[in-house]
Parts: sequence; C-alpha cells; structure tokens
Amino acid sequence: MMPTLLFLIRLFYIIIIAAFIIISCFKSLKISILSYGKLGTSARFTAKNPIEAYIQSLTVPKQWFKHFYIVGSLWAAFLIIDVIILRKGNKGHVAYFVQIFDSTEKYEPEYFKEPVTECIVGLIMFQVQTIRRMYECFFIERPSVGSKMHVGLYLLGLAFYLATGLSVFIEGIGNFGILDSKDNETNLFTIRSANFLSWNILLAMSVFMYASYHQHILHKNLALLRLKSSSVSSQPLYSIPKGDWFDHISSAHYTAEIIIYFSLVILTKGFNLTIWLIVIWTTVCLGIVAKNYEKWGREKFGEEWPRNRWIIMPGI
Repeated sequence: MMPTLLFLIRLFYIIIIAAFIIISCFKSLKISILSYGKLGTSARFTAKNPIEAYIQSLTVPKQWFKHFYIVGSLWAAFLIIDVIILRKGNKGHVAYFVQIFDSTEKYEPEYFKEPVTECIVGLIMFQVQTIRRMYECFFIERPSVGSKMHVGLYLLGLAFYLATGLSVFIEGIGNFGILDSKDNETNLFTIRSANFLSWNILLAMSVFMYASYHQHILHKNLALLRLKSSSVSSQPLYSIPKGDWFDHISSAHYTAEIIIYFSLVILTKGFNLTIWLIVIWTTVCLGIVAKNYEKWGREKFGEEWPRNRWIIMPGI
C-alpha cells in the first residue's frame, strides 16, 4: 500500500494537471484564470453573469510572483538544514511531519527507493533554482505595475513549490534514517564525496546548469525589451523577444524551465514517478501559457511576428 503522504503529493499533481487541461478547454475560464500579465491584460472580456465577473475579479499583482521563490527558497533551506545537516534520527521536524500521515509501523518501500545522494542533490538543485529565480524577480524582471494574475494561480504557485520541495526527496526520505525507531545520528558530512560522481548525478547537474544559465540569459533579454517608461505605466510597451534561444523558440524561457525540471528525471534515472508528475505538470502548464502567448504575439505584431520558430519545443 502506498504511503499516505506520498499518495497525497502525487494526487496533488494529478489534480492540478487535470484541472489546467479542463480549464483551458473553456474560453471564459481560460481567460479569467490562466491568463496573467500581458496575456491577462489583453484578454479581458465582458463577463456575461455575476459569477464570471466575480471569478475574473479575484486577482493579485503579478509582482507577487516573487513570493513563490521566497517561499520555495526558505522551504528548501529548512528541508536541507532539518533533514540533512541538523537531523538526528527520527527527531527532526520533517520526521514529525511525515509521522502525521504515516505511522512508523507502516512505512512502505516507496520511502526508500531513492538513494541519499540523489535526494541531497535534488534538494540542492531545487534550492539553487528558487534562489536564482528570486534574484531575477527582485533585480532583473520588470513587470508592469498594472499586471495581474488570478488568485487561484497565486495560491497554486505557492502550493506547487511547497509540494515540490518535498517531492524531490520524498521517495528516498527513509534512507536518511529519520523514519527509524532508533536515534541514529547522520548528516551530510558522513557521506563519501565519491558517491556524488555517478553518471546520472553528473549529467543531471550539467543539464540543470546549462538550462539555468540560458533561462537567466532569456529573462535578462525579456527585461531589456521593456522600456523604462513601461515599468511605471499601466500601458506597457512590448517588443518581440530575440537573442539566444528566442531566435528558435517563442517561449524559450519556458522551454528552459521544463529542461530544468527534467534534469531531476535524469538525476533519478527516470524511476521516480513523483518527479515525472512534476515534469508533466510543468510541461502542461507552460505549454498552455506558451500557446496563448503565441496567439497573443501573432495578433499584436502581425507579420512582424516570426513564423518559423517553435512555440515551446521542437515540433510544437
């Protein structure tokens, strides 16, 4: 039988994947909930009834995107400190949290599948990703003052980063000893460095760094497109993204995001179903947004919009 916490985490991803696909099939819901930033501003429509009007009104500033990465980075730091560095047997806070859902007598093999080294690297990769994105939100990206996103997307984003922090090591959490009845004391410094030199860890870290570097460059390119006046105006000016991967892919920064999370699949050799659900969710979510962005670009720029680029990945 699958452990309760692992089941709930996987169920969370399955539900949001299905919900996004269903919502994208209904124009009014897609515009009200899934469109944000420039897409939300240009896609506003006149509500046909009070319910649609109410749903559409539930928005927060797009600048609150930074909250995702603040929460994610703090959560990752807490997990690394509690689980890896300061953990002592089953006395850590994460151990207590897991025991709320699963008693010590019912721990299943699913909690012991992923090696400790992969769990540690996965957590560090997640930490690096959230810190980098937080830095970009504060010092590089320049969303317009009037940009909004639906409160549902905002809450979903917070939930995603909390769930993903656990997901990158949940299938190996038992290998840290925090589920043992004995008070075993282990930490990061007892693990041999040679264990981190396996092919999957080295390849995953290489792919992660490669995609992260390009996403950083792409975000800088997007920020440079925005004129200074647009950052303080409710009527921002937009240009066609160019340079680096944008020369070949319309939503290249989303492509990089998908590759970043796919590096976790490489890290776990493709055997971690929870990680696969993260990648599927990221692909579905960003794929829908990228398709909407492509439509927006063609409508706004007409013939100037490049037609020979992929939308988000080769063949799409």
